[in-house]
Amino acid sequence: VYIFTGDVGSLVVGFGFAVSVLWLCADVPEKLPVLIGPVILLPFLTDVFLTLLWRARRKENLLTPHRTHLYQRLISAGLSHLQVAFIYISVTVLCGAYTFFLAGLGYHRFTTFLVLPVLILTLIYVLVSRKLDAGSSR
Repeated sequence: VYIFTGDVGSLVVGFGFAVSVLWLCADVPEKLPVLIGPVILLPFLTDVFLTLLWRARRKENLLTPHRTHLYQRLISAGLSHLQVAFIYISVTVLCGAYTFFLAGLGYHRFTTFLVLPVLILTLIYVLVSRKLDAGSSR
């Protein structure tokens, strides 16, 4: 059984992320920067941005439906929904742990919290995409 959340479900998930970030910031304001929100969303935001960039580079219509997000390609490659969800949860937890670690060290710079993780996630996205492309061309 598959459940498609659609726009309404996506909005609820986004609202849940936003509320959880606000709760976290309210509970530990001296230790947790406001940037925790964007940082824990980086795996998803990086996937969206790079997928749009990739599709634009291939001159695809960005307004048409597609199945080229990394999580969709992982499922098409044979991973289960549970495995893909576990990968995304793990990466999100690592991003959150990274933020807590740096906040504990007193770092509160935009570049520290966002640029380095985006570069790492971009590298992972490119490497996994190349591996998926190589596997699908066989």
